[in-house]
This record gives sequence, C-alpha cells and structure tokens, in this order.
Amino acid sequence: MSYADTLSARDLRRLARQGHAMEAAFRFFARQTLPGAGNDQLLTARRAFFAGAAEFWAMNDALDDSTAEPTAEDMAFIHALVAEVYAHHERTLAAARRVS
Repeated sequence: MSYADTLSARDLRRLARQGHAMEAAFRFFARQTLPGAGNDQLLTARRAFFAGAAEFWAMNDALDDSTAEPTAEDMAFIHALVAEVYAHHERTLAAARRVS
C-alpha cells in the first residue's frame, strides 16, 4: 500500500499545496519499512527516497510534449515505469513484513 492509497484526493492536494506530501509519504514508507531505524539510516533513506522521486519526475517530464497528445509509445513507457516502481515497492514492503 502506498501513502496515496490512504488519503482522499482532497487531502493529498492539500498536503502538496503545503509542500508536505512527499515528506508525509516518506514517513509513511519509513514506518512500514524501517521500524526502529536510527537517525543516520533515516537520513540516508530520505535522501534516496527523494532522489528516486526526483528521477521518476525527470523521466516523466522528459516525455512531456505539451503541444502533442501522448502517443502509444509514451503511454507504454509511463506504464512500464510505474509498474517497475510498484513492483519494487511491493518487494520492499514484503521484505519489511518478513523482518518485523
């Protein structure tokens, strides 16, 4: 389950406008996957989490051609990228459940 799955669209938009959506998502993720982690671990995980989010956005943005409708190839790329992220996320959560 992702953090976004726990919120209404209205609440997610509110957090985003306040500049807190990604931090809230990280905290949710950390509670699920890093229980008892120390400050150094959390700092490293936060950096990796935000770097991953930034890279995901950069890849998505690289395809953004606001002057054209998305092509089938564009949509296939986005679907594959999202599927890759979700698959990794599910593996991470499953591993965390086995440890706890």
